[in-house]
This record gives sequence, C-alpha cells and structure tokens, in this order.
Amino acid sequence: MKKLTILLGLLILGSDISYADQNNCETPDGLQPLAVYSLFYSNYRNSDYEFALKYGRWMVNCEIRTIEGNQRYSLVTHYERMIKSYGEIAKSKDDPAVKAALIDTALTLFDQGAEIFTAEDVDFYEWRLDKGRFIQTNASFIEDGTDKAFGLYRELFNEDPQKTTELGDGYYFQLILQDMVSKGEKQDALKAIDTASSFMNETTTAFAEKIKFDLFDSPEELIAYWEDELAKDPNNIDVLKELSKLYEDQDMREKAIEITKKLYELDPSFENARSLGNIEKGNASYAEAARFYSEAYEKATAESDKEAMALEVSAVNLSRENLRESRTWARRALQHNSGSGKAYIQVASIYAQSVTQCTSERKLERNDRAVYWLVLDYLDKAKNADSSVSNQVSRLYQSYKPVTPTNEDIFFVEEWSVGVKVNIDASIDSCYDWIGETTTVRSFN
Repeated sequence: MKKLTILLGLLILGSDISYADQNNCETPDGLQPLAVYSLFYSNYRNSDYEFALKYGRWMVNCEIRTIEGNQRYSLVTHYERMIKSYGEIAKSKDDPAVKAALIDTALTLFDQGAEIFTAEDVDFYEWRLDKGRFIQTNASFIEDGTDKAFGLYRELFNEDPQKTTELGDGYYFQLILQDMVSKGEKQDALKAIDTASSFMNETTTAFAEKIKFDLFDSPEELIAYWEDELAKDPNNIDVLKELSKLYEDQDMREKAIEITKKLYELDPSFENARSLGNIEKGNASYAEAARFYSEAYEKATAESDKEAMALEVSAVNLSRENLRESRTWARRALQHNSGSGKAYIQVASIYAQSVTQCTSERKLERNDRAVYWLVLDYLDKAKNADSSVSNQVSRLYQSYKPVTPTNEDIFFVEEWSVGVKVNIDASIDSCYDWIGETTTVRSFN
C-alpha cells in the first residue's frame, strides 16, 4: 500500500488519473454508467490506457457488476483489463519509482479480485497463475519478485500437480525445479519430480533427469539417495524404476538385473517384460529373451509396440537358429505394420541364414545360390515399403548380389532362364522344404 500511496500522490499531482472516493460512487463527469464503460473500453482498445483508467477505476472502486445496456459486461474481465492497463502504462514510464508503483497497483487489483470474486466468478487457479506471470514479467520492479512468482507457481503445483506440470508444455514445472535447485532444496525437487513423473512430456522428462544429476555431486551420491529411499519402502515401484535407470547408466549390470526382476515381480507389465527381454538378450540367454518378449507382445496395446516386440522375438529366434519360428514372428510384425521395412529385412536375413545353415557341412551349390534371389526380393520389398531403410538395403544388396547364381549357373540349369519363376522349397534341396516361396531368376552380368 505504501507504493500505492506514492503512486496516487504522483498521479494526482501530475495527471488526471486518480482514484474516486471509496464512499462516493457517482459516475465520472456525471455520465451514465454505459457511457463511462464505453469511454473506458474505446480508449483501452485504442491503447490509450491512461485516459481509459479515468473511467475504468469507477467500475473497480464501486464494484460495478452489471451495466444496463451491456449484457456482455463482466467485472472479472474489467479487472483483467485494468491490470493490463497499469502494466502497459508502467512500460511507458522512465522513472523506476513510478513503474514500481504502477505495478504495485496492478498487484493490488489481483488481491482485491481474489477477495471479492467467488469460484463461480473466476477460476482461481488461472487468476493466481496470471498473477504469477505478471510478477515474473515485472520482477525487477517488485521486491523479491522472482521468488514471489515462483512461490505462486509452487502453490499451484501443490494444488494441481498434473495441470501445472503440463502447463506451457512443462515450462512452469521446469521453472519450479530450477528454483528448487538454486536454493539447494534437493528433497523437495526429487519429491516434485516423483509427483510429476506420469504427467511429464519427453522434453520435461529429459530436463528432470538432468536436474536429478545436478542436485548431487556425483551419480554415486544420487544412487545412494535412492537406495536409502528403497530401504524405507522396498516395494516402491517408482523408486525401483529410478534405481534401474541409474544402474543401467552406470553399467552396474548385476544390480540393474536384480532391480528389473523385482519390478517385474511387482508389476509384470509390458514395459517390465520388455526390459527383462532386453536384459536376457544382452546376456545371450535367447530362449529367456524370447519368452519375455513374447509376453510383452501379448501385453502391448499399441500396434507399433506389437510390431517391435514381434521383431524382437524374431531376432532372438534367429540368434538361436530357429529359422521357422523367426520367420513366423517377422510375418506377425508385418500383420501389425504392412509397411515395416525392418520386418522385410528380417525375412531376408532369415533366408540368407538358411543358406549358411544348409551348407555348413558341404559346398555351396547353384541351387543354394538361388535362395539369394529370394533374399533380394525381400530387400526390394523393404525398400519399396519403407524409404528409411534404403541405405541399409543398399549395403545388404552389396553383400548378397555377388553370391546369386551366375549366367553360367543359369545356362547349365535347364529350368532356369531370366524372368522364369523358381520355387524355393524341397525341389532344390530338402533343407529348404520349410521355405515354400517363389522367386524370379535374375541376371546381373
């Protein structure tokens, strides 16, 4: 109020802007209420904020809630325009004391509005958020302005964590975390991150991860913190997730596996089944990896996750040289995404592996080489379906193209001529009976 008094003194002495007597609600210049509002609004709309205030203060001081002849009039909206007016006038002033006094008057209006309005009039979350934004914008002219703004944001976060975390694509939550970090409030920051974890977008999550490391002098200190938290609540899934990520980041593989298994026991979800699949694949335990990936596939709801898990099951079966099962899962991936270049490449790799498997104890023959035509067919399908795999397809082409049958091979096989269909099955060798597909004779010479 001290600044408000200074402001009033300055304005009464230097301009026509002055508050009406609180006990006198006569309209300015004896005008009708509708005319007063019209003069305020026309000047406000034309950005003549100082002249607008002469008429706008009457509605505020006398708490005018209705104006005959203007059904759209709202005292809440009028308060918002008055606040903006004081803020805009402050921008135009050179004297810091005058700026500060004008801004203080705007803040007084925020406080007055909070007292006279009800929840039916205004969304108080938004009202306080607007006040915080106003303070933040004008922080250099408000004592402890930044602290006051961030304090308001914290209050809003405590009141509605989801709304505040998602607000501005995470901007305000990030400000809250920065404020906590600057004040060394480790526990509060970690608690806030934990509370907001399920509401954060990708950018905010990355920011929060960095903040967690900034709060501690080393990853070891952060791990020690979460281990202490786990000791207090051994079945806390959120704490287990934090430790799992930290152990993986620090290559503490055995502990990461232990934590991930415990997570799976407590919550055998898609994510945790996939994580165990990744661990077992990393250990070259392909049968176990296939089991967990298959479980993750069954629990996945998104088509993209179904496709990804089917490809994982296919890949680990290929590592086990279980080619038929590997192909089954690659085809399943294509059922979820017919344009999956990765799935077509996977089938190509399976068929290439079949040649290696079938010739492991004998020499590579012409008929074996014919399988590579089928491999190239699937590489073509991959490139046509998904341009993102074009470079990979080109590299694989360079590997398989040289081992396809030569023109001499084609000449010596009576049934072969360029463009003719060839069956890849037991007719070329019993080892390929399970493939049962048709390819086309190609010549690259």
